[in-house]
Amino acid sequence: MLLFDLVQIPIDNQLKYTNKFSFNLKASSIVVLETRSLHVSHKIADLSSLNFFQYSGKIKLFDKDIKFLRHNERENYKNKISIGGGKNILFHNMSIVNNIVLPLRIKSMSEKALNMRFEELILWLNLKNIIYKEVRNLNEDEIHLLQIIRAIITNPKLLILIKPFSINSNYNQTILKLINGLISYKTSILILDNFDYNYQGILKKAEIIKLYSSV
Repeated sequence: MLLFDLVQIPIDNQLKYTNKFSFNLKASSIVVLETRSLHVSHKIADLSSLNFFQYSGKIKLFDKDIKFLRHNERENYKNKISIGGGKNILFHNMSIVNNIVLPLRIKSMSEKALNMRFEELILWLNLKNIIYKEVRNLNEDEIHLLQIIRAIITNPKLLILIKPFSINSNYNQTILKLINGLISYKTSILILDNFDYNYQGILKKAEIIKLYSSV
Protein backbone atom coordinates (compact mmCIF):
# COMPACT_ATOMS: atom_id res chain seq x y z
CA MET A 1 0.00 0.00 0.00
CA LEU A 2 2.55 2.63 1.18
CA LEU A 3 6.27 1.96 1.52
CA PHE A 4 8.93 4.39 2.73
CA ASP A 5 12.36 2.82 2.21
CA LEU A 6 15.33 4.65 3.80
CA VAL A 7 13.66 8.00 3.21
CA GLN A 8 15.22 11.29 4.30
CA ILE A 9 13.15 14.49 4.32
CA PRO A 10 14.52 18.07 4.29
CA ILE A 11 13.39 20.09 7.31
CA ASP A 12 14.30 23.62 6.26
CA ASN A 13 15.39 25.80 3.31
CA GLN A 14 19.02 24.72 3.80
CA LEU A 15 17.93 21.15 2.91
CA LYS A 16 19.07 19.67 6.20
CA TYR A 17 17.65 16.16 6.43
CA THR A 18 15.97 14.09 9.09
CA ASN A 19 17.44 10.70 9.93
CA LYS A 20 16.74 7.86 7.53
CA PHE A 21 13.59 5.89 8.29
CA SER A 22 11.52 3.11 6.77
CA PHE A 23 8.05 1.70 7.23
CA ASN A 24 5.64 -0.46 5.26
CA LEU A 25 1.91 0.25 5.59
CA LYS A 26 0.11 -2.82 4.27
CA ALA A 27 -3.51 -3.06 3.12
CA SER A 28 -6.06 -2.86 5.95
CA SER A 29 -3.46 -2.12 8.59
CA ILE A 30 -2.34 0.72 10.88
CA VAL A 31 1.11 2.24 11.26
CA VAL A 32 1.75 4.85 13.95
CA LEU A 33 4.83 6.91 13.11
CA GLU A 34 5.93 8.95 16.11
CA THR A 35 8.27 11.85 15.37
CA ARG A 36 9.82 14.52 17.55
CA SER A 37 8.22 17.24 15.45
CA LEU A 38 4.79 17.75 13.91
CA HIS A 39 6.61 19.73 11.19
CA VAL A 40 8.21 16.45 10.10
CA SER A 41 4.80 14.72 10.35
CA HIS A 42 3.28 17.28 7.99
CA LYS A 43 6.06 16.68 5.46
CA ILE A 44 5.51 12.91 5.62
CA ALA A 45 1.79 13.51 5.09
CA ASP A 46 2.53 15.73 2.08
CA LEU A 47 4.73 13.09 0.44
CA SER A 48 2.25 10.32 1.23
CA SER A 49 -0.53 12.32 -0.44
CA LEU A 50 1.64 12.99 -3.52
CA ASN A 51 2.54 16.61 -2.79
CA PHE A 52 6.15 16.41 -3.94
CA PHE A 53 9.34 18.12 -2.80
CA GLN A 54 12.96 17.05 -2.70
CA TYR A 55 13.68 13.91 -0.68
CA SER A 56 16.00 10.91 -0.82
CA GLY A 57 15.16 7.21 -0.68
CA LYS A 58 12.21 5.37 -2.22
CA ILE A 59 8.48 5.88 -1.68
CA LYS A 60 6.05 3.40 -3.24
CA LEU A 61 2.29 3.85 -3.25
CA PHE A 62 0.05 0.99 -4.42
CA ASP A 63 3.30 -0.81 -5.44
CA LYS A 64 4.51 2.01 -7.71
CA ASP A 65 7.41 4.39 -7.12
CA ILE A 66 5.80 7.82 -6.78
CA LYS A 67 8.64 9.46 -8.72
CA PHE A 68 7.56 7.58 -11.85
CA LEU A 69 3.80 7.95 -11.69
CA ARG A 70 2.17 9.26 -14.83
CA HIS A 71 -0.18 12.23 -14.50
CA ASN A 72 -3.35 10.17 -14.76
CA GLU A 73 -2.02 7.66 -12.20
CA ARG A 74 -1.17 10.46 -9.79
CA GLU A 75 -4.65 11.97 -10.06
CA ASN A 76 -6.28 8.57 -9.62
CA TYR A 77 -4.22 7.83 -6.52
CA LYS A 78 -4.92 11.24 -5.01
CA ASN A 79 -8.62 10.40 -5.15
CA LYS A 80 -7.93 7.41 -2.91
CA ILE A 81 -6.07 9.38 -0.21
CA SER A 82 -7.42 11.63 2.54
CA ILE A 83 -5.75 13.60 5.34
CA GLY A 84 -7.45 14.28 8.66
CA GLY A 85 -6.09 17.01 10.91
CA GLY A 86 -3.10 19.23 10.40
CA LYS A 87 -3.49 21.98 7.80
CA ASN A 88 -7.00 21.04 6.66
CA ILE A 89 -9.13 23.84 8.09
CA LEU A 90 -12.89 24.22 8.40
CA PHE A 91 -14.33 27.21 6.53
CA HIS A 92 -16.18 29.73 8.70
CA ASN A 93 -18.34 30.95 5.80
CA MET A 94 -19.83 27.46 5.37
CA SER A 95 -22.06 25.36 7.61
CA ILE A 96 -20.61 22.28 9.30
CA VAL A 97 -22.68 20.08 6.99
CA ASN A 98 -21.29 21.80 3.88
CA ASN A 99 -17.75 21.64 5.29
CA ILE A 100 -18.00 17.89 5.74
CA VAL A 101 -19.57 17.06 2.37
CA LEU A 102 -17.28 19.41 0.42
CA PRO A 103 -14.98 16.58 -0.81
CA LEU A 104 -18.03 14.78 -2.21
CA ARG A 105 -19.19 17.91 -4.03
CA ILE A 106 -15.72 18.28 -5.52
CA LYS A 107 -16.10 14.73 -6.82
CA SER A 108 -19.49 15.73 -8.32
CA MET A 109 -21.50 13.30 -6.23
CA SER A 110 -25.26 13.89 -6.42
CA GLU A 111 -26.88 15.85 -3.58
CA LYS A 112 -29.07 12.88 -2.72
CA ALA A 113 -26.12 10.49 -2.47
CA LEU A 114 -23.90 12.84 -0.48
CA ASN A 115 -26.70 13.69 1.97
CA MET A 116 -27.34 9.98 2.49
CA ARG A 117 -23.68 9.30 3.20
CA PHE A 118 -23.51 12.28 5.58
CA GLU A 119 -26.58 11.15 7.52
CA GLU A 120 -25.27 7.59 7.84
CA LEU A 121 -21.95 8.83 9.16
CA ILE A 122 -23.43 11.27 11.67
CA LEU A 123 -25.97 8.72 12.89
CA TRP A 124 -23.25 6.07 13.31
CA LEU A 125 -21.06 8.45 15.34
CA ASN A 126 -23.98 10.04 17.25
CA LEU A 127 -22.94 13.63 16.49
CA LYS A 128 -26.31 15.35 16.15
CA ASN A 129 -25.36 17.61 19.05
CA ILE A 130 -22.58 19.48 17.19
CA ILE A 131 -23.28 19.44 13.45
CA TYR A 132 -25.72 22.34 13.55
CA LYS A 133 -23.43 24.70 15.44
CA GLU A 134 -21.66 27.60 13.79
CA VAL A 135 -18.06 26.77 12.94
CA ARG A 136 -16.84 29.77 14.94
CA ASN A 137 -18.54 28.35 18.06
CA LEU A 138 -16.77 24.99 17.94
CA ASN A 139 -14.05 24.15 20.43
CA GLU A 140 -10.66 22.77 19.39
CA ASP A 141 -11.61 19.11 19.95
CA GLU A 142 -14.84 19.47 17.95
CA ILE A 143 -12.97 21.09 15.05
CA HIS A 144 -10.40 18.31 15.04
CA LEU A 145 -13.07 15.60 15.03
CA LEU A 146 -14.94 17.21 12.15
CA GLN A 147 -11.71 17.53 10.15
CA ILE A 148 -11.29 13.76 10.48
CA ILE A 149 -14.92 13.10 9.55
CA ARG A 150 -14.53 15.23 6.42
CA ALA A 151 -11.43 13.18 5.54
CA ILE A 152 -13.21 9.84 5.76
CA ILE A 153 -16.49 10.71 4.04
CA THR A 154 -14.97 9.80 0.66
CA ASN A 155 -14.15 6.25 1.88
CA PRO A 156 -10.41 6.59 1.17
CA LYS A 157 -8.13 3.63 0.61
CA LEU A 158 -5.34 5.44 2.48
CA LEU A 159 -6.19 7.68 5.44
CA ILE A 160 -3.47 9.84 6.98
CA LEU A 161 -4.29 11.14 10.47
CA ILE A 162 -2.17 13.85 12.07
CA LYS A 163 -2.27 13.72 15.87
CA PRO A 164 -5.81 12.27 15.99
CA PHE A 165 -6.09 11.88 19.78
CA SER A 166 -5.79 14.56 22.45
CA ILE A 167 -5.33 14.08 26.17
CA ASN A 168 -8.68 14.59 27.95
CA SER A 169 -10.63 15.02 24.71
CA ASN A 170 -14.28 13.93 24.93
CA TYR A 171 -14.03 12.60 21.37
CA ASN A 172 -11.15 10.11 21.66
CA GLN A 173 -13.54 7.17 21.85
CA THR A 174 -15.43 8.44 18.80
CA ILE A 175 -12.19 8.69 16.81
CA LEU A 176 -11.15 5.22 17.99
CA LYS A 177 -14.52 3.86 16.84
CA LEU A 178 -13.94 5.56 13.49
CA ILE A 179 -10.48 4.02 13.06
CA ASN A 180 -11.67 0.51 13.93
CA GLY A 181 -14.62 0.85 11.56
CA LEU A 182 -12.40 1.97 8.68
CA ILE A 183 -10.02 -0.95 9.15
CA SER A 184 -12.95 -3.33 8.78
CA TYR A 185 -13.71 -1.59 5.46
CA LYS A 186 -10.17 -2.29 4.17
CA THR A 187 -8.80 1.22 4.71
CA SER A 188 -5.08 1.54 5.50
CA ILE A 189 -4.29 4.15 8.15
CA LEU A 190 -1.07 6.08 8.76
CA ILE A 191 -1.07 7.97 12.05
CA LEU A 192 1.51 10.73 12.53
CA ASP A 193 2.14 12.04 16.03
CA ASN A 194 4.87 13.46 18.24
CA PHE A 195 5.11 11.12 21.24
CA ASP A 196 2.16 12.75 23.04
CA TYR A 197 -0.20 9.78 23.22
CA ASN A 198 -0.02 6.14 24.36
CA TYR A 199 -0.98 4.33 21.15
CA GLN A 200 0.26 1.01 22.49
CA GLY A 201 -2.56 1.13 25.02
CA ILE A 202 -5.44 1.74 22.60
CA LEU A 203 -4.46 0.39 19.16
CA LYS A 204 -3.49 -3.20 19.85
CA LYS A 205 -2.96 -4.17 16.20
CA ALA A 206 -1.01 -1.09 15.15
CA GLU A 207 2.69 -1.15 14.28
CA ILE A 208 4.33 1.67 16.23
CA ILE A 209 7.55 3.19 14.88
CA LYS A 210 9.48 5.87 16.72
CA LEU A 211 11.34 8.26 14.44
CA TYR A 212 14.04 10.06 16.39
CA SER A 213 14.54 12.87 13.87
CA SER A 214 17.11 15.61 14.11
CA VAL A 215 14.52 18.29 14.99
